[in-house]
Amino acid sequence: MTWQRTHDWWRAVREAEAAIDRDGELPWHDGFAALFGDRHGLVLALRYRWSLLVEAQAGPDLPGHVRERAWRDLTTRHAALLAVLDEPARLRSRA
Repeated sequence: MTWQRTHDWWRAVREAEAAIDRDGELPWHDGFAALFGDRHGLVLALRYRWSLLVEAQAGPDLPGHVRERAWRDLTTRHAALLAVLDEPARLRSRA
């Protein structure tokens, strides 16, 4: 993956995440198709983003009480993203 494609990929992941936070639904447009292939590819990218957030902010190296608070903060702040990631049936019906 070229640097430009990587930059575009991450920009699109952040754009999708912001749209989910705003609208509560998985966004889709032709630009996403060029980067992710299909909605499933976008969901996989968002799952990767989520795993990086968890590792960076609530990772196993933190003391238990700090990790628990960080986990609560993450799941509260990203509730819409988690709802989209937990709805594979809705994703299949829109593909």
